[in-house]
Amino acid sequence: MLLQLRTKQAIQLTTFCISICDFAGDGFPFPAYFIGKSMLEWLFSRKDHHGRKGDRHMDDSYQIKTRKHFVFYGEVQGVGFRYSARMIANSLSLTGWVENEYDGSVTAEVQGSPYDIDAFLERLREQPFIEISDIEARDMEPVPESSFHVRGY
Repeated sequence: MLLQLRTKQAIQLTTFCISICDFAGDGFPFPAYFIGKSMLEWLFSRKDHHGRKGDRHMDDSYQIKTRKHFVFYGEVQGVGFRYSARMIANSLSLTGWVENEYDGSVTAEVQGSPYDIDAFLERLREQPFIEISDIEARDMEPVPESSFHVRGY
């Protein structure tokens, strides 16, 4: 009975993962034909969001940390921008913060590899309801921090 229950739970979990999980963070769900393979083997054999194969954090170019200050303009308030930014930043292991401004813009400071910061911007532009018309950006010195959070009201 216990074996049947665990098998049923494994099938339900696998079905759930096949249908909606995005393990690599690139918008592609875990395919059914890799069920028999190790998930890690599958992930490390895939290309990352910049076309590089393998573990993206093993490449030295991914270890360079930069910090950028962004001001986003357009339809960026009242559309879930800050929470989308936090979700995307966390999925890319970026640190920093995001907050609404009184003029209708959104300000963010994002820290991580240049590749992941570019991916962060790409994925923000793809979010439904968010329409970014302009972005001001400037480089900053990295600071010690461990998470990405939403600031302000």
